[in-house]
Amino acid sequence: MARRVNEITITEAGRDQGLTFRITEMPARAAEKWATRLLLAFFRNGIIDENVLGSGWGGLMQVGANAVVRGIGVVDFRGEIEPLLDEMLTCIEFVPDPRRPEIPARTLLAEEPEEVTTLVRLRTEWVALHMGFSSASALWTFMTEKNSEADQRLKTMSTSPLSSAE
Repeated sequence: MARRVNEITITEAGRDQGLTFRITEMPARAAEKWATRLLLAFFRNGIIDENVLGSGWGGLMQVGANAVVRGIGVVDFRGEIEPLLDEMLTCIEFVPDPRRPEIPARTLLAEEPEEVTTLVRLRTEWVALHMGFSSASALWTFMTEKNSEADQRLKTMSTSPLSSAE
């Protein structure tokens, strides 16, 4: 069976507006190694514990989003995270003209995309493609719902020590 492919046309204003990018799913073995390396980096740096290790892609992405958003952990960027980010980009190609399939897509150039927001969008779509969700909005909904649940639990927890009467 062929790997999944998703084409994304950037609609947001900016230097990448109107450009189309193609994201192709990694082979299963490569994706497994990628996810394992990310999990191990998170585990080594105390971002996750053994309870999260069995939670699959969804748990991994939730923990990763929480780590980025909340600034948790001290992961070695150059040694652990940068290679993973670079590997994500090997699955993304620039599509010169989506209306003309005879013009082949090509590997991204070092200066592509030009907008950070486009890069974040493409990475989000990469994660969504590999998790099997139909869109990145499903991923975002999943993460924000889980964050909201966790925030509610934290708000209801007592921060004072138990009194001797309890």
